[in-house]
Amino acid sequence: MAEQVIEEAVKEEKAVKAKGTAKETKENVREAKEHKEDKGADIREEADDSGMISALKMVAPGTPLREGLDSILRAKTGALIVIGDSPEVMALVEGGFFLDVEFAPPSLYELAKMDGAIVLSSDAKRILYANAQLVPDPSVPSVETGIRHRTAERVARQTGALVIAISQRRGVITLYRGDKRYSLQDISVILSKANQALQTLEKYKRVLDKALVNLTALEFDDLVTVYDVVWVVQRGEMVLRIERELDNYISELGNEGRLIIMQVEELVSNVRDQLLYVIQDYIEDGG
Repeated sequence: MAEQVIEEAVKEEKAVKAKGTAKETKENVREAKEHKEDKGADIREEADDSGMISALKMVAPGTPLREGLDSILRAKTGALIVIGDSPEVMALVEGGFFLDVEFAPPSLYELAKMDGAIVLSSDAKRILYANAQLVPDPSVPSVETGIRHRTAERVARQTGALVIAISQRRGVITLYRGDKRYSLQDISVILSKANQALQTLEKYKRVLDKALVNLTALEFDDLVTVYDVVWVVQRGEMVLRIERELDNYISELGNEGRLIIMQVEELVSNVRDQLLYVIQDYIEDGG
């Protein structure tokens, strides 16, 4: 049933295009302008908030949504996808085809062949609209120059929903949520960075272990100073910061990050408890 609805929508779209050749030419010109990117478009912003982390998990390799996005990327068709059906989002949606069918990667790929935006449910399990027009408030600030990416950024800022823009020319998937922007990178690049961060984590964990052993030795001789305690806490905080950095990579790697997850869990499993015990031992009693 879902495939029939999608097929009818695609046929209707083709019929509309056949009637308006002049309009189609204008749309092609606009599409060419849309993919002009500014000099800072390649800057990768750190995904340090929980909202963007959850977005990365949603589009991680191995998920149905990522499968559909990769198909669009390979076909070089480009796409504008909104994930969310809140009243704020729906107020910006005009026209298009109301589908309300179960999500499937092939369906997303076929619908992306049309010019308009695709609207998914908040859990990305249903396709609600296809070939829709998004009309965000033009006064909402945007640093993007392409039409598709500018619209995506404004919708994300105005509604807080996750908006995905796929650049037809550059072949890049960009996520927008609130005022955050994040460009997905190739899996091999992420794996390389994750392995580098993992090596750094192992190094700092060895330094922390050595500091803890030294602190224990000083305790036996009653020679502990504030510097010794602060040094241990500082080394522990460095380990936890690297772990948070790895969490970003793990979220983006999806199924490809299983081995890295196991190594990280083994390295930092008791770090928080160790730091808590040190602080409890040496914190000044207010009473």
